[in-house]
Amino acid sequence: MNGFWFAILLTTLAGLSTSLGALISLLIRAPGGLFMSLALGFSAGVMVLVSFVELLPQGVNGIGFLWAHAAFFGGMLALGASGAAGSR
Repeated sequence: MNGFWFAILLTTLAGLSTSLGALISLLIRAPGGLFMSLALGFSAGVMVLVSFVELLPQGVNGIGFLWAHAAFFGGMLALGASGAAGSR
């Protein structure tokens, strides 16, 4: 697949993702606290992942692919565990 069609595919997927998010927001009439916290947590996770993917090539050159991913997901687990422990 050449660069042009790959760019078209990514743009289309981004547009469909936005449309899907809008559809979900229209279908949920009165979102509760749990739904809002899950939705906001998911969107924050996506933003962190995008930042990670931007920095990943530099980390892979330094410490390797597996170590870079293990460090990222280990950090996510530690952050989740500390957040879960603090809410009790």
